Amino acid sequence: MPDDDIDGYTTVSKELLSNKDTREFIEKFGITKPSLRDEIYNKILPRYNTNEGFDTTPHFMKFFRYFKECTNQDVGDFIQLLVDKSFLKCSTAAADTVYRCRARDIYLPTDELKAWFEPKSDRMFLKLDEYRKAVGEKDWTRLDEFLVQLGVAKLPRILNSRTDLGWHDLKRSGWTTEGHTHAFNDRAH
Repeated sequence: MPDDDIDGYTTVSKELLSNKDTREFIEKFGITKPSLRDEIYNKILPRYNTNEGFDTTPHFMKFFRYFKECTNQDVGDFIQLLVDKSFLKCSTAAADTVYRCRARDIYLPTDELKAWFEPKSDRMFLKLDEYRKAVGEKDWTRLDEFLVQLGVAKLPRILNSRTDLGWHDLKRSGWTTEGHTHAFNDRAH
């Protein structure tokens, strides 16, 4: 069935549906509007696996709406599908240029984090005000939960030295094995 909020599907002609008897007949066959889940899984997410350029703005609200509808059992799988998708708006603290990034590459725009990263002016901060405006104040708590589950950071991230930097990179940066090896390698990350 056609839906103004969902596109990209083959649908029954609206003219046919204007007749009540025809509409009832079509509905008896189980033809319905596509579900939000179907649209996200079959239409939206596959687009992120292409090099095609497109506007991701409408996707956020659909992702958020589905997150709110998702059962606890399904929410983890859904989040895992989104973590590598660059659909969140962000910018640096020093510039107004808007970028699209993955959640794990973005920080919440708190005053503390902006001050912490002042020397690193390339750090990306979520355009949180835009998202709060879009979802409305009553959903701010759910929005925060969604963003944190996606990986938007509330605190500075600590790199894991074993995977992010090789020991030879650390030695070039001035790290020595004298007195630091044991404490450094055993530090929890």
